[in-house]
Amino acid sequence: MPFTSRIRKDILKALEEQIIPPLWQQQVSLGYVAPPLRFPSGIETKLLSRRLPLQDKAISGFPIRSTWSKAKLLSTSHAYLSFIYEGKMEERTLITAAQASEHRAEKGVFAVRCQAPAALFFPANTPRNSGTANFINTNSEPRSRAVKILQIAFRDEILVHIHTENEEHVEATHSLLVKDPHLLNLAALFEEKLQSAAPLHQESAQATLLALLLHLRDRLSSHTPQLANTSHPPIPDLKALEGRGQEIYREAIHFIQTHLHEKLSLPFLARKLHISATHLNRLFHRFSGITVMRYVRRQRIEAAKTMLIINQESVKEIALLLNFKSSSAFCSAFRQETGLTPKQFYSQSKE
Repeated sequence: MPFTSRIRKDILKALEEQIIPPLWQQQVSLGYVAPPLRFPSGIETKLLSRRLPLQDKAISGFPIRSTWSKAKLLSTSHAYLSFIYEGKMEERTLITAAQASEHRAEKGVFAVRCQAPAALFFPANTPRNSGTANFINTNSEPRSRAVKILQIAFRDEILVHIHTENEEHVEATHSLLVKDPHLLNLAALFEEKLQSAAPLHQESAQATLLALLLHLRDRLSSHTPQLANTSHPPIPDLKALEGRGQEIYREAIHFIQTHLHEKLSLPFLARKLHISATHLNRLFHRFSGITVMRYVRRQRIEAAKTMLIINQESVKEIALLLNFKSSSAFCSAFRQETGLTPKQFYSQSKE
C-alpha cells in the first residue's frame, strides 16, 4: 500500500538523520517518567498543581487503562516512548498521594520539559498527555516553531508513528504495526537501565535504546509493516458488560480499531474471535445498539474525519486507505453517517 511505504520512508529518514546519530554520540537526554521524577540534565520538571484531578472510572481490558479527562491525562496498559528529535516540548504526568508518600516526593500534576534530542519513557500505567504535545511557551522562553516526535507504543504489536506540530496545525501520521518480540525485550532492558540513577547505567541505557532503534530500523527496512489507525478506541459504557461477552466485545473493538485499513467482514471477525457470526452480532446489538459492520463503518468514518482535517488527505486516498470499494462508496458512507459530504465537512471544520 503506498501510504504504508510513505510513512515507513518518513520514519526511516528520521531514524537515520536525526535520531540514531545523537545516540551514537551519547548526546540524548533520557527520562524515566515515574515517581519521584528525578531526571538528568536536559530534562526539567515543574509542579503545575498540588490539587490532584478527579480520576475517571478505570476500565480494564482496553489499551487505555485510566483517564483524568479534566487534566487531559490518560494511562495505558503498555509502556510508551516519545523521542523528541526536533524542537522543545512539554509532557504532563501526575504523582498520587500514595506515590508521593512512598517516594518522598510531592503529589500533584507535573510538567516534564525537554529539548531535542531527548527521550521520555513512560512505564505501563503512567499518566501522560491524552492529546497533542504541549509547546514550551512561557514569558521567558519563546514558543518552539515546531516539534517532531517519534512515538512507540510497546504493545504485543508495536505501534510506531511520527507526530509533528507547529504553530498552525498538528500532523500525525498513521501508525505502523510491527510484530517483533526482540523489540519488546530490548524495551524491557531499556526500562531496567533507566530505573537506575547511576551514570554508568545512563550510558548503558543510551546504548540499549540505540540497539532498540537500530533493530527497529532494520525491521522496517526488511519487512512491510501493517497500517493502523492512530486514534485511541472509543471507550463504551461497560456497566452492562459482564462475563465472557464482555471479554469478546472488548477484543472485537480493539481488533477493529487497529485493522480499519484491512478488509473486514462479519464472518472474518467471527472467525478471529472464535465465535459464530450470529453471536457476535448479538453482542454488538446488546452492548452498542448497532451491528458489527455498522460499528466498523462508523469507526472508519471517524478515522476519515481526522484524515480530512489533520492530514488533509484526498477523498481518493482516504477511500483506499480505509478499504472502501471506491471513492463514491466512501462519500456515500460518509454522508450517511454525518449528513455531509467529505468536502462539506472539511469546509465546515475550517470555519
